[in-house]
Amino acid sequence: EMYEKSGDLSSAIQTKEQEVQTNFTNLDSVKKLGNLYSKAGNTDVKTLINGHQSHFDTPPVIKDGHTLIPIRGVSESLKADVQWDSTAQTVTINRDGTTIVLTVGSNVATINGESVTLDAPSSIMNGRAFVPLRFISEALKAQVNWVPDGQIIDINDGSTPATDTTGTTPTTDTTGTTTSTDTTSTTPTTGTTGTTPSTDTTSTTPTTDTTGTTTSTDTTSTTPTTDTTGIQGIQ
Repeated sequence: EMYEKSGDLSSAIQTKEQEVQTNFTNLDSVKKLGNLYSKAGNTDVKTLINGHQSHFDTPPVIKDGHTLIPIRGVSESLKADVQWDSTAQTVTINRDGTTIVLTVGSNVATINGESVTLDAPSSIMNGRAFVPLRFISEALKAQVNWVPDGQIIDINDGSTPATDTTGTTPTTDTTGTTTSTDTTSTTPTTGTTGTTPSTDTTSTTPTTDTTGTTTSTDTTSTTPTTDTTGIQGIQ
């Protein structure tokens, strides 16, 4: 509403679209979105399926007072399987144990073997099979609403809104969530010849001159020698 009051209809529409996607069963939100579309001058027919706008290569049409929609686009958006038999000119749709068979040019279809009369016959337009909107949506157990303000066809099956894995919930790269340690460098490894400084056992104890007058120390070895290849680690 803040964006709308400031006249920023583009941001207002974007915000409302996100709201509808999150709670697509709320018809009031869809109507408000339609109102914003209308204010922005967007009068094209739009199809929302579970809150997301579907863009078909051939858009829905209104023919003889009936809204016809491309059957494959809507059915697949509702996660139904669609098969086309070009020889018999039939479309078979399967979803959750429901099988629908339509014949192009006929206003009779079958749902699980039982005949049903359509409001208008299915037809082919621009290489796409079209069927009456309300029939196919309700046959697939989806709710259909027409929002004239903004020209919205609203279809939802009451399912849980899906999460956009590309953005809304960050995805985790399974190859990098735990930082791997380079065992050759992150923890300095100690050369096996030098982990404990080696001591020249022949000279750490001062040697005594057999004459007894002066005790001489081997200055080359009083300090333990260290294997320099091992103390700092192998890099």
